[in-house]
Amino acid sequence: MQTNDIKEHWKRMLPYLCGALLLGATIQILLMVWRVCMRQSEGHFTYVLDDPYIHMSIARNLAEHGVWGVTQYAWSSASSSPLWTALLGALVQIEGDSVFLPLALCVLFSISTAVLLYVRFLKASFPAIVAAGAAFAVFAAGPLHVLPFTGMEHCLQVLLDLVFGFWILDNLGRRSSAKDCAMALVLTMLVCSIRYEGAFLVVVPFFLSLWRRDWKLAASLAAGPILAIGGFAAYSHLMGMPLIPNSIAIKGHMPAFGPLRYIQDLAMMAFSALHFSTGTHADLFAMTLLSVLAMRLKALRTETSTLQIWMWTVVVACVLHAGFASFGWFFRYEAYLVVSMTTVMFLAVREVVRAHVDREDAPVSVVMWLGGIACVTIVQGIMNRIGWAYRVESNLILSTNVLALALLGVMIFGPRTKGRLIRSATALLVTSAILISIWDRAVYAYAVVGLGARDIYLQQSQMGRFVHKYYQNGRLAANDIGAVTYFSDVHLLDVWGLANDEVRRLRVARKYNTRELGRILGSFSPDLVIIYPEWYAGRTRLPDTYIPVARWIVPQTISSAFPDVVFFAPNAVKALLLRRQLREFQTTLPRRVQVQYFRQPVVQTP
Repeated sequence: MQTNDIKEHWKRMLPYLCGALLLGATIQILLMVWRVCMRQSEGHFTYVLDDPYIHMSIARNLAEHGVWGVTQYAWSSASSSPLWTALLGALVQIEGDSVFLPLALCVLFSISTAVLLYVRFLKASFPAIVAAGAAFAVFAAGPLHVLPFTGMEHCLQVLLDLVFGFWILDNLGRRSSAKDCAMALVLTMLVCSIRYEGAFLVVVPFFLSLWRRDWKLAASLAAGPILAIGGFAAYSHLMGMPLIPNSIAIKGHMPAFGPLRYIQDLAMMAFSALHFSTGTHADLFAMTLLSVLAMRLKALRTETSTLQIWMWTVVVACVLHAGFASFGWFFRYEAYLVVSMTTVMFLAVREVVRAHVDREDAPVSVVMWLGGIACVTIVQGIMNRIGWAYRVESNLILSTNVLALALLGVMIFGPRTKGRLIRSATALLVTSAILISIWDRAVYAYAVVGLGARDIYLQQSQMGRFVHKYYQNGRLAANDIGAVTYFSDVHLLDVWGLANDEVRRLRVARKYNTRELGRILGSFSPDLVIIYPEWYAGRTRLPDTYIPVARWIVPQTISSAFPDVVFFAPNAVKALLLRRQLREFQTTLPRRVQVQYFRQPVVQTP
C-alpha cells in the first residue's frame, strides 16, 4: 500500500517536474544566447536588428510627446505592428524608457509560449516528458530562444497566433455560441493588430463558417481584421499618415496592374518563395500538407476534424504569406508559421499514435494511403529542385521521401497488413523529420545570433552614438533610422522611405531617382547624410554637391544590409567640420570598425 501511494504521488508530481524542467531549459538557453550576444558586442547590450530601435523611438515619442513617429517633430508610419508599438508606448508612459523593455517582454512571451504548448500537449494526452520535449522542440523551431534578442513583436505574434490556433481546435467542431463569437472577434483583432499577416490565418475559419452557414461566427471573424487594420488606418489618416504603414507598402507585394495580372503575379511569387527557398518553412509546409492528407485516413478518429481545420488554416496562410509578404530577415517573418506548423504536426503524430492504441485492428485503406503518397510525391517534385541543384542540405526532404517509400513498400509487400505497422512507421519517421528540421533551424539561429548583435553594435549603435554627440538637435538624412533616432533627438529625413511619405510614394511608383532625391534633400537641408553607398548608386545616387568624407567598414555582416556606410556633408565647409568630428570620434570606436577618409575638400576663401 505504501509503495502504491509513493507511485501515485510521483505520478501526480511528474507533470509539475517536467514543467519545471521545461522552464529551466528555456531560461538556460536564453541565458546562453544572452552571453553570446554580450560577448560579441563587447559587453554592451545590443539588439540583433536595427528595427526594434524604430519601435522604441515611436513608443517614446508617443508616450512623451503624443507623436506617432520616429522623432518628436513629425508623424510617420514606420511601424507595421500597431499593437506592439502601442504596448511599448503604454509601458514607457508607466515605467519610463529603457532599452531592455522590448527584451523583457519578448522573453516573457517566449516562455509563455513554451508553457502554453506544454499545457496543451498534456491536454492532448502526451506523456509528461514527451509533452515537455515537444514543447521545447517547438520553442527551438521558432526559434524562440533567438527571437527575443530581435526586440520585435514576433514573440507576441507567435503566442497570439497559437492561442488562436488552439481556439480553432477547441471550438470549430461545433455550432458557435455568443461566447465563441466574442472570443473570435477579440482574437482576430489581436492577431491582426500585432502583425497584418494575421489576416492570413483568418481566411480558412471565415470561409468554413460561411460554408456551414454560421453567420454570426463568420461576421465576428471578419469584423476582427476590419476593426484592427481599418481602425489603425483611420487613426493614421486622422494624424496625416498613410492608410497602410510604409513598411508594408515598401516591402510587401502591392498590386501594380489589373486584378487578374495581380493574382497571377501573387501565385508566381508564392510558388517561387516556397520552391526556391532553403528555409525550414518550405520543408515544414510540405510536411504539414503530408500530415493533413494523412489525417483524412479512415483509420483515424473523426475527432481530428478540428485539427485538420487548423492544419489547413496554416497551409493556406503559408501560401498567402509567400505571395503577399516575405520570409527570413533573421528568422522572424515566418516564425508564426513555423511554430504553428510544428505544433499541428506534433498533434497529428499524436493522433496517429492514439489511433494505433484505440483501433489497433482497424484495416488501412490501400487506395487512400497510395493516394496520400502520390500527393506527397507530387508536392515534393513541385517544391524541390532535383539534379545538380537539388537541396542536399535539406535532411527533412530526405526524411519525407523515406517515409513515402516505407509506406509504399508496406503497401506492395503486405497489402493485407493492418494499420498498426503503418501507423508506427508514420509516427516514427514523421517525428524524426520534424526534429531534424527543428535541429537545423535552432542550431543555425544560435550560431548567427551573436554575429547579428555584433553587426548592430559595430555599425548602427556607433552611428547613433556619433549623431548623439555631434548632431543631437541637428538635421540628419539616413537610410537606417532606428538607432540614430533612439539614441539622439534629431530632425530626420528617411531617404529609404519608412518614415517619409514622399520618398515612399516615389519608391512605390518607381520614380525615385537622383533628381527627386536632390529636390527632397534640398528642401530638408541636412547637416549630415549617412547612407549605404550600394543603395545610392546609379539612378538613385546622391547629387554631386554632397561630399563624401569618410567610410566606416565592419566585418562581413549578418544583420546590417552592407558592411560599409558613408558619411556625406552638404558642402565643403561642413565637410571639414565633419572630418574633424569623425577623427575625434574614431578614438572611441571599437577596433573592429575600420575608417577610410576620402580626399579632403578645398574650401574657397573670398
